[in-house]
Amino acid sequence: MLIIFLSYTALVAAAVGIAEHMLSKRLAEEPVPWVVGLVALCTLSVSVLVLQLSNRLEDLRLLQRMNFKYWPSGGVDRPESTATMYDAARRIIRGVREDGTCEILAVNSFHEPFDPLDDNNSHRKYFEALDEKLEKVSYQRLVQCETKEQLAENLARARDYCEHFKHAISLRDSRRHDDSAPQIRLDMVKPTFPITFVIVKHTNGAAYLIWQLNEYTGTVRDNRHVFRARGLLIVTDPDKHLIRYFEGWFHRLASASPHQITQDYLP
Repeated sequence: MLIIFLSYTALVAAAVGIAEHMLSKRLAEEPVPWVVGLVALCTLSVSVLVLQLSNRLEDLRLLQRMNFKYWPSGGVDRPESTATMYDAARRIIRGVREDGTCEILAVNSFHEPFDPLDDNNSHRKYFEALDEKLEKVSYQRLVQCETKEQLAENLARARDYCEHFKHAISLRDSRRHDDSAPQIRLDMVKPTFPITFVIVKHTNGAAYLIWQLNEYTGTVRDNRHVFRARGLLIVTDPDKHLIRYFEGWFHRLASASPHQITQDYLP
């Protein structure tokens, strides 16, 4: 940043110095219109340089406020690495403020079957942390799946998700007539984006994107390719420059004929 600032400062100084030299030389030789044109040109040049400097400084400010951290899974051989990956996501959830200023938006794809990884129960602990926050945060999750039967079939192999869904449904239904309670939404939507992500954002505060990257295992189940988690990209994005695109995908799914998930959707 310092190098850019000094470079632009030197250019501005050079432009002003040249303008002063030419102006002093031409004042006695040329008519007033030429002088006015020279001053206008110099003013325009300096303004453009200042604007470019301002834009570069703003870009640097945004980059300094954003942070990217990739946490790889351990595959089938290193459960401790997978545990570390899910622990990183759990720390984000545990740091959520419980003062009503936080909103959590999540999207899953259950269109393809997936295999859980050995993670020393870290994935279950992640959902336990999320369950603890549902009392005081607004929580919305959209599950992409073609049919109710397909969802139940996939959840039968995903115990952590299933237990979390049961808890969310029970809590949602118990506060159905309590308008003062934070919102809980759990809906099934048509598959559109083969993606899994969680947005954690506070009003005028911290905002995080937990983006799960998946890989195909090479096996096929029920004529569909099986996938598993490859890693998590966790982005700190308080200005929501990246998060806003994921929010757009969430709201696009949310407006496409969602079906509320109830207990009979579960295995």
